[in-house]
Amino acid sequence: MDKVMVFKIFIMVILGGVSTFYINHKLKKGPVFASAIVTFFSGIVLPFLFKDSGLTMAAATAAGSYIGMSGKEQIQNSMEIIVASIFLSTLFVISNDVFIGIGGKLGTMACISVMALYGIKTLSGNIMFKGNGKPKDLDIRNN
Repeated sequence: MDKVMVFKIFIMVILGGVSTFYINHKLKKGPVFASAIVTFFSGIVLPFLFKDSGLTMAAATAAGSYIGMSGKEQIQNSMEIIVASIFLSTLFVISNDVFIGIGGKLGTMACISVMALYGIKTLSGNIMFKGNGKPKDLDIRNN
């Protein structure tokens, strides 16, 4: 995979995540609708825009949209979407030829990316991100 293709994947994942997050939280349309609309339009438009790599770009955008489905408890702003998208893009590129035809690959990678971001935020005490500098309570009974 060449550098241009990798760059395009990173951009598509970020755009998918940010646009889904915006539709989900700012327009208050809900996570499923937001991901569905982004995935639907990327599946129609991107194969025509990118020709040979169009299906890969649509898959990358769909994967990014799964990150945008996250609740405000896990991802609070666009910067966090971008960080999680970088994790996801890296996994996407690395695993491009792995588990071909196995269902759930994109969603699993998105979940791993969001969990990694949440873990980093918790361990760092939210210093890098908007927060009060204190680690979040990990007791799920209080959530």
